Amino acid sequence: MNRVAVVKSDPAGAREGLRRALDAIGYAPEREDIFIKPNLVRPFAPKRGVTTHPAIVEAFVELFPDRKFVVGDGTPVPRDYEKILRVTGFLALARRHGNVRLVNLDEEPREKIGDCDLPSLLRTHEYVNVAKMKTHSQTYVSLSVKNNKGLLTLKDKKAFHRRGLHGPVARIGEAVRPALNVVEGFVALEGDGPSFFGKPRKVGALVVGREAFAVDAVCCEIMELDVRKAAHLRPDVEYEVVGDSIEAVRARFVPPGANWTIGRMRIHFDEHCCSVCLSNLPSLKSKILRRPLKLAKLVKYALKGDLVVVGGGSVPPDIDGKRVIFLGECGRKCARAAGMDEDHSVAGGCPFDPDEFIKIF
Repeated sequence: MNRVAVVKSDPAGAREGLRRALDAIGYAPEREDIFIKPNLVRPFAPKRGVTTHPAIVEAFVELFPDRKFVVGDGTPVPRDYEKILRVTGFLALARRHGNVRLVNLDEEPREKIGDCDLPSLLRTHEYVNVAKMKTHSQTYVSLSVKNNKGLLTLKDKKAFHRRGLHGPVARIGEAVRPALNVVEGFVALEGDGPSFFGKPRKVGALVVGREAFAVDAVCCEIMELDVRKAAHLRPDVEYEVVGDSIEAVRARFVPPGANWTIGRMRIHFDEHCCSVCLSNLPSLKSKILRRPLKLAKLVKYALKGDLVVVGGGSVPPDIDGKRVIFLGECGRKCARAAGMDEDHSVAGGCPFDPDEFIKIF
């Protein structure tokens, strides 16, 4: 039976909470060198609930001070990684601990594991997977199994999206077996996750176990979300909850929607849409804010609901009479399949070019 520890905790009590969880499942590191992979997908402060809170990683480092740690993630926009480390608090963490080395997984040596080029750290180090508790508009939830996607090269991440996320994410969950999985839910994310459009939700929980699929099933129960809707997970996985009860931390999450919304304007992403295009949304926002006429037009669309932005994948069925803009080269294929005028409806590039969006907008 897979033992999964549920522990009430918060950033201030992270060390004691993690100690209780590890004792409950009987875990201690077996190797001297440990690779910790948090979720550091975008530059958000810990209170936003988007990235792994540094307090839980620091707790692990402090519990095992004689070990050497490598901490890192791979992001949709590698050029933003230094900013991500600074904003999320991980740069400060590394400065406090001489046995912690931060890495960008996009720059680490790789080797073939299954069908993917994965970091050699998975072979040379004990792998500890430290995920965030949050919803995800494309995979329903983003927990420990989904967190493995950050191990991939940017090329493989894009390929995963083109194939549809659930199947490839499940397969990497089978191929990569962390020694330990931790889902941090001090401040989680609900609604239209996994980043910009989600809303922070205070939960105050740690969920810890050796088997990622069991850990994620327990998380879904805590979040009161149907694990069967996360097709990359296993609804039939067996587990035994130890530590605190699920009831002690249960919090009904708002599930993700099929579209993200700005007022009544919709941004449509299904599981086949590549999230790399999302990396340019902040740039697009800043460019529009510097153009009053474009901003006024966007506000009009947001109020009237006449604009649909499509990230690729499938065309939503209810777009008659709407202005539709497709993002990126995946969006171009989608527009072509739908018989749309590409010159006036596609902001091309991979990821999409914000200036092209503004031009056709």
